[in-house]
Amino acid sequence: MIKSTLKIKSLTNLNKKRIFKLVNSNGYAVIKGLFKKKEVEKGLNYFKKNFSSLHDKSSISGTPSEIKKNFQKLCVGSASVNGEKIYRLHRVIYNPFWSKNKFELKNLFIKFAKIRNLFLGFDENFCIKKIEKNLWSANRVLQYPVGGGHMSCHSDYILKNVSEKNNINKFYQLILLLTEKSKHYQNGGAYIIHKNKKIYIEDNTEQGDLLIYKSTVKHGVDEIDPNMKLNLSKANGRIVLMNSLYQDFTIKKSRSKFFRNLS
Repeated sequence: MIKSTLKIKSLTNLNKKRIFKLVNSNGYAVIKGLFKKKEVEKGLNYFKKNFSSLHDKSSISGTPSEIKKNFQKLCVGSASVNGEKIYRLHRVIYNPFWSKNKFELKNLFIKFAKIRNLFLGFDENFCIKKIEKNLWSANRVLQYPVGGGHMSCHSDYILKNVSEKNNINKFYQLILLLTEKSKHYQNGGAYIIHKNKKIYIEDNTEQGDLLIYKSTVKHGVDEIDPNMKLNLSKANGRIVLMNSLYQDFTIKKSRSKFFRNLS
């Protein structure tokens, strides 16, 4: 774990080549220091306070136009909008920059987006205030509840397809940890398959750490505290932020084979 961990105090100290070398060598990297624990803890508490399961939509809901607004769904089983057969039990809550800041996470998402942009070689403020180059920041919260929240092993081939189509040289997945293993949940968590080995990449991580791995790497989330009773009315378990660049599929000319039947 230590050999894949870097501590960085500010964006000006971000050394992409060093980080990419770690990712290529070990399959992933953990970046510490860019987010303060207090700001992350504050964001998590506010999210929990304002969360409601009453907003849950179905697993196969979420058209390209719906997810460009505040939108929440509970994903169960392998059914999905794009047809990927990935078994899961988790919530996805979209919270774009232009939507109401209902969870007070906007400042975290802005900082997160600037880090993502530096990694991908874009201007610092790319896709923060508007859609650019037919791409938008898909800010979202993912919650894997105690009692069995999980995602089966897969690779992000759709996002890889989008990144290649939009001339992003290499797609790297970035995940900001709002929760901490052993503090908010005890068992399970994110893993990757690297050199035929299963590596639990959240062991020894902390709130506010940033996980980075390639989209082509097989990865998943093992069941979160499966020994506990499932309670879908609470925002418990593993909670993370993601902000991938999504192609704007609301524009007909942009639709790919993955979303050709959506509106």
